[in-house]
Amino acid sequence: MQSRQSGEDMVEHLLMQVLQILGIDGYSRYSTIISKALELYMEFSSRYRIKSRRIMAYTAIYVALRLEGYAMTVNAFADKVGVDAKRLASCYRAVQRVLGLTIPNPALHAYIDELVRWIEYGVNDRYGNNNVDTVRLKAEACRLADDVVRSIMNGKGVNPVGVAAAILYLSLVDGERRAVSIKDLASISGVSMATISKRVEELRPFLKVCLTIE
Repeated sequence: MQSRQSGEDMVEHLLMQVLQILGIDGYSRYSTIISKALELYMEFSSRYRIKSRRIMAYTAIYVALRLEGYAMTVNAFADKVGVDAKRLASCYRAVQRVLGLTIPNPALHAYIDELVRWIEYGVNDRYGNNNVDTVRLKAEACRLADDVVRSIMNGKGVNPVGVAAAILYLSLVDGERRAVSIKDLASISGVSMATISKRVEELRPFLKVCLTIE
């Protein structure tokens, strides 16, 4: 009983820290996120030998957030909260396999929202300024996303996070690209520069007309 309470206390404490780091408001110990995280932690720990209770606690939090519809990758989550992405990814796969979970994939617009939020608060140019009109950027990216859903997103195995990052890059005007590079987008999305660059080149033919029309 004491071990169970200790596990619940760890998850609750880490969840409070994670929500603060991610800027998610409305935390309470009775929220659906914390309730689900605690449930996942205890169920998985009862059926699988956990090598690291800390990694499992973070995994439970990540899964609970994804089940609530938050759009974030394992890499981006791990980077923001300061845990090893490979260990988190391994535990995440184990949780899905052991518990038979199907994690819903957030809509492309949700990933755009998430990346724009990090651009707004975390990307500056070499002078410390963020000269990006994020309101315009988000509106343009979401408009372009509708065309993408009907084209490249129908392809098998295409990572929607990489597509969202590529759309945002193509939606940036020249001045904004000095503040937000593909390297920046790779850092905040958890997707490699090579993947984003590939998506950018794939999307250019689809979006060329849309991008040139005011």
